[in-house]
Amino acid sequence: MGKLPHIMKQKDMWEFFMSLIVLDAGHGGANPGATYNGRKESEDALAL
Repeated sequence: MGKLPHIMKQKDMWEFFMSLIVLDAGHGGANPGATYNGRKESEDALAL
């Protein structure tokens, strides 16, 4: 029989997810993402 999969402890999972950063520059095409007070999500994400 095969081995059981590794199960991460809650602390290990927290450290793993805290080191993950995802940027979404918008939605593409005619949809620039969210807008607020004259600012566009796509422009702010790309400026990072």
